[in-house]
Amino acid sequence: MKKIRKLSFCLALVMLLSSAVCGAVPARAEAPQDTSGTDAQMELIWSRLDGMTQKDSRIPWYYAVTDLNHNGRLEFVAASQHPQDASTNLKVWEVTEDGSDLTECTLDKDPQESFPDILADNADTYYVEADDTWSYMFYDNIVISASELYTIKTSVSLKDGEISYKAYAVEHSVLENSYRTVTHTDTEGTRITPDAYSSAGVDAFAGAKKSNTNFDWFTLDEAGSSARLADSFAVFTAEKAPTGGCPVPPPAILQHEEGIVLTGPDAVPPQNRDPNQVWMTITRNPTDDYQPPYGRASFVANASVYESLSWTFVSPSGGEYSPENFVSGSIASVSGQYSNKITISNLETWMYGWGVYCTFYYHGQIARTNTAYIYLTF
Repeated sequence: MKKIRKLSFCLALVMLLSSAVCGAVPARAEAPQDTSGTDAQMELIWSRLDGMTQKDSRIPWYYAVTDLNHNGRLEFVAASQHPQDASTNLKVWEVTEDGSDLTECTLDKDPQESFPDILADNADTYYVEADDTWSYMFYDNIVISASELYTIKTSVSLKDGEISYKAYAVEHSVLENSYRTVTHTDTEGTRITPDAYSSAGVDAFAGAKKSNTNFDWFTLDEAGSSARLADSFAVFTAEKAPTGGCPVPPPAILQHEEGIVLTGPDAVPPQNRDPNQVWMTITRNPTDDYQPPYGRASFVANASVYESLSWTFVSPSGGEYSPENFVSGSIASVSGQYSNKITISNLETWMYGWGVYCTFYYHGQIARTNTAYIYLTF
């Protein structure tokens, strides 16, 4: 079952309802602090692979190599997502301090809970120097039934061998008599605006060092050698470009008949399908773009279905601007701001470190992608 403690939390919200980020220029994605033994650690993980891969044939498992806490000791991450209720199982092993073995990390959750939906292509990332903690933002979809869905904005952290998460805001979508109602609340159940929901989590890390992180998930069949593990880690450290999108199929409630993906304001659901029964989720986050001055940067985002979208640019100090205001008074130009691919031409040097994200809208649902950044190469 999906998240006993969270389900209770969600039901409490039902009862209740029935009665910009500041900081310096975002750091470029970097390798962990100490990668001197990366090759040896990769071979260690490869040698222990059989004991860490999951044998449950009912639900596909996916794997990635990361360094979530940036301490130089790699982790092997195994995750699965149930195709019906979106419940996520997670196991993480970290290389020991002496580099001779791997130890399984503990999960800060109830035994019958699932984990937030970590099987994503990209995550907004925040580093809080005061307590040396790295946090990664994910959506967590909680499927109650085919007509009821909760989406919770959460952050995930690895600290001292323990994986934990924290919720920030909730979107509740319910379908009754072919009419959809969408509400947004904070974690105490207090109603908030859709925009407040969209920015929740981001606002919680004001002053933190911000960036984003790519994840490269692979199946056991793809792991033919340690090179596949090394590729996954290279995507995590931004030494290798991501392939784009997440290979993990969304749960059934977030899919559409015959695998049809609906996009754009003129999208029409498959025959005999009530538009209110189609749910939205982000299927692709934009990724950082590295270009020379006066070059051209492009960012691509997508959702399973949407009626409209908007792109927002974020300054290094946290101010937010429309595409038109972003290039106002400069020689740069923007195109594609009304599509899922936006392009900035004639990049100027002051644009270094600016971010951009896309917000999708569908029948009251709102979903904001992670923020990608412009980095100029000199």
